[in-house]
Amino acid sequence: AAFKQYSLSLIRQRHRLLHYQYPNYSNFELYNLDEDPEELTDLSLSETSLVNQMKDELLQKVSEFNRPYQKKS
Repeated sequence: AAFKQYSLSLIRQRHRLLHYQYPNYSNFELYNLDEDPEELTDLSLSETSLVNQMKDELLQKVSEFNRPYQKKS
């Protein structure tokens, strides 16, 4: 079945991007795992360029996973 509701993460070097996708909530969070291993300080608003790069990669992976489940017209 396709991903419709999920919590996923992508780790690149020392950063972890989290994506929450639910009917009433959707959000991205970014953490520096070296400086903040407990993930207490969300950097998504201050590191927008990195968030956008990682977000594109994560959403591409979701799209690739969902492709076989999409209806063909």
